[in-house]
Amino acid sequence: MDITPSKLPEPQAAQKPPVSLTDYLSAKNPELAKKTAIIVDNLSTVLSAIKASKVDWSAQRQTAAIEKVARINEAVQTLKMSGIVDPKMVGRIAERLAKELAQATKDASSDASNDTIKQSARAAIDALRKLVQENKNLVPENRDKNRFDSAEKSLRRAEQNLGGLGVSVSV
Repeated sequence: MDITPSKLPEPQAAQKPPVSLTDYLSAKNPELAKKTAIIVDNLSTVLSAIKASKVDWSAQRQTAAIEKVARINEAVQTLKMSGIVDPKMVGRIAERLAKELAQATKDASSDASNDTIKQSARAAIDALRKLVQENKNLVPENRDKNRFDSAEKSLRRAEQNLGGLGVSVSV
């Protein structure tokens, strides 16, 4: 192969690169450029609609947590006034309510700004703890006391979650 200056190809004039993809496509394939422009416009419309319909999930979680804690508070008050004399039944209900309360305080811990949740949850924890302590000693068998132990564990978890909310925890 002979590489003499006379046999080398002439250097081509440097071309400016296209400024944008649209410019490049319109230079190479105008029909594809039109289709691409239509697609981009449609996507822009969809994106702006999604941004406009954005839901404030934080506010919805906070509202749901407030409602759940209020419902648990009402259930504890109803349980206290119901006059149920079977401590096993009280244990089952207290265990369920304590677990729900622990979950509600966990959900609320991401929205630590609401004092309503803090105060309502604290009242529910105290009322449930008192109910558990009053009924635990009335159960004759140890296996039935496990429900009360589970309820107390859930109440401690709820208190830890409230600790994350900035509420003083007293055990």
